[in-house]
Amino acid sequence: MFCKQSKMKFHYYYARFTNKVTLIAACILLGSFLYGCESNEELEISYAERSIDSIYNDALNEFKNQNYLRAARLFEEVERQHPYSYWASKSLLMAGFSYYKKNKYDQAVLSFDRFIQLHPANRDLAYAYYIKGLCYFEQVVDINRDQKSTKMSLDVFEVLIEKFPKSKYAKNAQKKIHFLIDHLAGKEMEVARYYQKRGARLAAINRYSKVIEEYQSTLHTKEALYRLVENYLSLGVFEEAKKNAAVLGHNFPNSKWYKNAYLLMKNDDLQINEIFIEETNDEPTSNTNKKPKKEEDESFFSWFDDLFEKDEDLNKSEKEESSQISEN
Repeated sequence: MFCKQSKMKFHYYYARFTNKVTLIAACILLGSFLYGCESNEELEISYAERSIDSIYNDALNEFKNQNYLRAARLFEEVERQHPYSYWASKSLLMAGFSYYKKNKYDQAVLSFDRFIQLHPANRDLAYAYYIKGLCYFEQVVDINRDQKSTKMSLDVFEVLIEKFPKSKYAKNAQKKIHFLIDHLAGKEMEVARYYQKRGARLAAINRYSKVIEEYQSTLHTKEALYRLVENYLSLGVFEEAKKNAAVLGHNFPNSKWYKNAYLLMKNDDLQINEIFIEETNDEPTSNTNKKPKKEEDESFFSWFDDLFEKDEDLNKSEKEESSQISEN
């Protein structure tokens, strides 16, 4: 009887073990298959000297078929084999755009940086800055995490607007700047609340002050002013508390944040200053600007349509001359 039970337990655990091994093996095979598919798409480019038309048309076909990594490699091949041709600069932009479509943002940024460096006077320079900014913009994460991509995106869009204020990309870049600034302000508020909840009043004051100084156009300003009143009263610095309450009342007289600050300033019992943030947060500051979806930006890629048509702004003689240079 004992031997029979032991055999049954053995078969039971053996079956469970083999099922787990099979599942793990299947996951490994699936991962290898998916990686192999992407690797094949990316690496199936063998060097062979070819004409511009041949490589460029193949790249466009791959792009149309959504084989973006292979398309990017082929566009890079145009620029590599014919660096002095008219289509070299266009191919460099298309390589960056192909990487962007495949969510390979680091590679896309490298392509756009190379284009900006090699062609500082090119008429498509605004486009390069715009898509470079989008590469960082797509990597923006919630305020609980590092905001490096947010700052990088903001820097690129600000350069775009400074250099090309009348560009067709400037308006959309400005909308994204509003979102990015509000996002950075939200990050500062999150850190400031963290310090305040733990009694680190001076650290919290520094963070709230930064919001008011650097992000005063955002929705977070009202709460930041109120929190300064809270923290200064807790430290016994009444003049600073009074000053920030006055600024809050002058700029946002109908805000609940000002009403709360007014009650704090009038109350003689300073124990009220120790109330938790959750109890006074009756007008929460939230990021009302939702991050636009990636698909919404497709309408701004009108530059891309020009690649499939004849470029009327460039003389035929210039194109022929550039082709002769590349052949020589």
